[in-house]
Amino acid sequence: MLLIVTIFIQDRLVRAPLSQLRGAIEQIAKGKFDTHIDSSGHDEVALLGRDFSKMQSSLKASQRALESQRNHA
Repeated sequence: MLLIVTIFIQDRLVRAPLSQLRGAIEQIAKGKFDTHIDSSGHDEVALLGRDFSKMQSSLKASQRALESQRNHA
């Protein structure tokens, strides 16, 4: 029983958020910069999610700046 609970907690706290992050990375690789991930919490996985969101915002701003430069050139 304890093993089942441990597996459930591991899945809920680690594997599911990492799977969501992987999906978001795949979307960004396709140029879809509006992908959102949930990064609530204070553990390492949540911190990774928040850092990912910062990177995503920076990429989105860079992409917009490049498009703006291209349109005004």
